[in-house]
Parts: sequence; C-alpha cells; structure tokens
Amino acid sequence: MKLFLTFLFGLFSLNATAKEYVIISPVTPGSMNDISSRKIADYYMKMTGNKITVQNVAGGNQITGAAKFESMQTPAIFMATTSVLVFNPILQKNLPYNTENFDFVGGVSLSPIVWVSRASSNYKSMKDLESLPKSSKPLIAYPNVVELSNINLLSQHFKWGDKQVEAVKYRGVPEIVQGLLAGDLDVAVVSNTAAVNAQLESGRLIALGTTIDQPLKIGNLTIHPVSSQQ
Repeated sequence: MKLFLTFLFGLFSLNATAKEYVIISPVTPGSMNDISSRKIADYYMKMTGNKITVQNVAGGNQITGAAKFESMQTPAIFMATTSVLVFNPILQKNLPYNTENFDFVGGVSLSPIVWVSRASSNYKSMKDLESLPKSSKPLIAYPNVVELSNINLLSQHFKWGDKQVEAVKYRGVPEIVQGLLAGDLDVAVVSNTAAVNAQLESGRLIALGTTIDQPLKIGNLTIHPVSSQQ
C-alpha cells in the first residue's frame, strides 16, 4: 500500500508494518514542498522511531516524481501538490502513471480548510451535501487550487454527477464571504482566515466541516472533521 500526501493539500502512501520509508518529493531541494517533506520526515521519525528518507525526483511539473512513486516496490510516501491529480480522462491517458494506484490519506495545509455555508442556506452539514437531490445544483466557491482539490476529492467520494454541483473560482476569501452573505453562493471551501472566523462567530455563516483530522476550535465553536461525518 502507498500513502499519497500533498503539501498544500495532500496525498500519502504507507505500509504500516515497515520500518523504513521513502518520501518522494517531486521538486528541487530547498523549495517549500521539499522543506515540508523534510519536516514531515523528522516528525514521523520522532513519533514512530522508523527511518524516513527524502528523495527529490524533480521534473515534468511533478509528473516524473509521480511515475517514480507509482513504480516503487518499497513503502513510500508521495508529497506533491494536487496538480498531479488529473481528472480529465483524455489527459489521463497520456500520463506515465495512474492515480488509481495511489491511496489518499490526508492533506497538509498552511492553515486549516473549512467548508462553510450561509446560516439561511439549505446546507447545514456535510450530510446535506452528500445526499444532494438530482434537481439540486449548489454553487461551491473556492479561491485557489488547494480548495478546488478538496471539492474534487469530495466529489469523487460522494459520487456527485457532473451536473450536480458547480465549482466557481473567486478572486479571494473576502469576495467569497460577500457572495455567501448576499446569497450568490451556497457553499464555500476556504482557509479559516480572520474574515471567515468573524462571520462564523457571529452566526451569519455556519461551518459544515474541516479538512483536518481533529476538531477545530474557533472561539466557542467546534468544527468537526469532514472525515468523521462520512
């Protein structure tokens, strides 16, 4: 089994019985992704006592590293941004790897990501999104590729049809907050910035869940992981 872990949003592969692991960092040494890979290696070595080494396999916009990761016969971790996940079937045919051979474990982010909606919205929990009627088509906003990756992965998990949701890119979090409050958007996937937190604490926005693996505290609010609601 492999764990595929991305940096800004991650994927991770791991054999729990092994004593030695390799982290494939598909970038040049010294970049943010590489530094994060080495920090994770240090953390897991202290936590488990296992040996973890980092291999830099740069090239081809991370494609070279993804192909290397897929071909490895020893326990490995892939630390990449989600650009390695290609959902277009035509483009997938031209890739030297198949992400169906990767096991998703979780994400590594600069700050926790939360799913939020308007207090008056029909979407009060992740369960409401999971059980979308075919006639429903919520507008889900995101500010960049990190949050879009969360939407894509949840879409696969919930088996949303192509016409069941519409992901809309906004310029930034303040614009997304305004869109939610104005009723132009139904749901958003954003980092828990001060602008979002203030609206959550006021009750004008509600949190559906967080992508981290433990409850997130914001003031008196507790936001539960998306994974615990599935």
